[in-house]
Amino acid sequence: MIEKGLVYGRFQILHLKHVEYILAAKMRCKRLYIGITMSDDLHVSGGEEDNYRIRRSANPLTYIERYEMLRDTLLSFGVPREEFEIIPFPIDRVEYLGQYLPEGAVCFMSICDEWTANNEKRFEKLGIPVEVLWRRTKEEKGVSGSQIRQRILADEKWDDLVPKTVFDYVLSHGIDDRIKFSK
Repeated sequence: MIEKGLVYGRFQILHLKHVEYILAAKMRCKRLYIGITMSDDLHVSGGEEDNYRIRRSANPLTYIERYEMLRDTLLSFGVPREEFEIIPFPIDRVEYLGQYLPEGAVCFMSICDEWTANNEKRFEKLGIPVEVLWRRTKEEKGVSGSQIRQRILADEKWDDLVPKTVFDYVLSHGIDDRIKFSK
């Protein structure tokens, strides 16, 4: 088991496949850093391959909302609070990554598309150790935050795709209404 690991994502909305990824990484390290990408508008480059990721409709949750959902979910899954940290992670501005990366951390990755495959190459060029947990096709990837937001928009069932803590948080903070009315 290594000392420090890192995972990252937008977590717009945190779902069970995210949790699978996070817990798989946590099993491999003593302390896990969870990087929230697109944490603010300052660190968004708007590159062609991530164009859909920068749209406001694709990012309805604030950094603090995602932080709280991640924290509450990991605690509900039994991960001790002292074994994880949640940090901003400006993936689109690689020139700043060194200011956020925990020294000696291995970046655990789930490769499901061209964007994450490109990130793997970027990290390797920067000398960041990478361990790929799995490579999956888009079909094998499973649920996505986009699908959950679409279900919320369409008033379809979505509670079975997210941890209970996330479902409760979204409803209690009116995030479902924000998604519906920000079309």
